[in-house]
Amino acid sequence: PALVHTMPDPFLARCEKILEGNDPLARDSVLSHVSQLDSPKALALAVRGFSRFSSFHRAVGIAPVLAPLMPASDVSALIRRSVAHESPSLRFRAIEWLLPLVDPRSARELATEALVDEPDEGLRRALQRVVDLGA
Repeated sequence: PALVHTMPDPFLARCEKILEGNDPLARDSVLSHVSQLDSPKALALAVRGFSRFSSFHRAVGIAPVLAPLMPASDVSALIRRSVAHESPSLRFRAIEWLLPLVDPRSARELATEALVDEPDEGLRRALQRVVDLGA
């Protein structure tokens, strides 16, 4: 929106109010939009509000943008939750999009953990490649 350029502080204050609200679709929309703005304040707001995503799929989709600004422990927890998710496509995104965002040692540990329960052969191969790269 034009307000982000002409009145960034009031715009971000409005976004913050929406993030504090009870409308999950509005929160998800705000988080999706502010995470794409080229503004340190907007990105900081997105990181603070990240845990309020109602859609785990959308959170994983936005995570590659915000992960460099998030605590490593939060990124690792998100990966751990993602690779254990029932959705194969979400597990794939975790392997391809999120594991590269952590240090190689952590990626190897997370991939090793995920290999124990991964039922999909293609995803098992992808996880094994991460393990082998970290060896």
